[in-house]
Amino acid sequence: MPKKGDISFISQSGATLVCLLEWAHTVDVGFSKLLWVGRMSDLNFADYLEYLNNDTLTKLIALYVEAITDAKKFLSVAQKTVLTKPIAVIK
Repeated sequence: MPKKGDISFISQSGATLVCLLEWAHTVDVGFSKLLWVGRMSDLNFADYLEYLNNDTLTKLIALYVEAITDAKKFLSVAQKTVLTKPIAVIK
């Protein structure tokens, strides 16, 4: 189990999430939320950003992105979210 912290990480890749957890353990980094979204058939990155923007335990949101399904919605939500929490994106 990862250490508790204030970073939320959303990943489209399960393998990337596993590698991140292994790395975080070696450098003592903690997380408040870890989300693997897969193919995003129901929800997309914008939906997750909205949720995490309202999460009091999350201070920073990090994303591993393979594809954005609704760029307009994503950018709209991201612009609102960065007013209160930083977002780091790995493409």
